[in-house]
Amino acid sequence: MQTILQSLEERAKDKWDEKCEVAFQSLFIYQEKWTLPPLLSKSIPGEDLFIYLAVSDSAFNSALIREELGA
Repeated sequence: MQTILQSLEERAKDKWDEKCEVAFQSLFIYQEKWTLPPLLSKSIPGEDLFIYLAVSDSAFNSALIREELGA
């Protein structure tokens, strides 16, 4: 995440103004949310977990799933 933000700032050095700085700094508010995966429920030691992967030429995503009976 930090590398992306640094790259954006470096590309815009010749056009960087106060409005850009305010927008750039506001991204840090969301940085923690971007780096922490969502947790909907905790796993139980010893239970089976399933991983789902989605992969393309330019991106990947994964989800770790637990099965609940009756849900």
